[in-house]
Amino acid sequence: MPIDRALGSILDESLVADRDYPPFHRAMMDGYAVRLADAGRQVQVVGEVPAGMQWEGSIQPGACAAIMTGALCPPGTEAIVPKEDVQLSGGA
Repeated sequence: MPIDRALGSILDESLVADRDYPPFHRAMMDGYAVRLADAGRQVQVVGEVPAGMQWEGSIQPGACAAIMTGALCPPGTEAIVPKEDVQLSGGA
């Protein structure tokens, strides 16, 4: 069916992906990768994870890392706190 006629159409069969895409956990927004146990507490910013790069560190208790949209979440990441919801004070 031409794409310009497809609006409102219903697919006749289920589509199933043969693998996860992307094949890793990634940040869906700019923010800070954190552990849930640190919720509501002040934590140290120990690194930055740019999009397209892999950070060699991991998220330890009491620490977080700045992370960009699309970046690979470091080991230990349990949530991303949007940057708009964070108040920085020095390195924390």
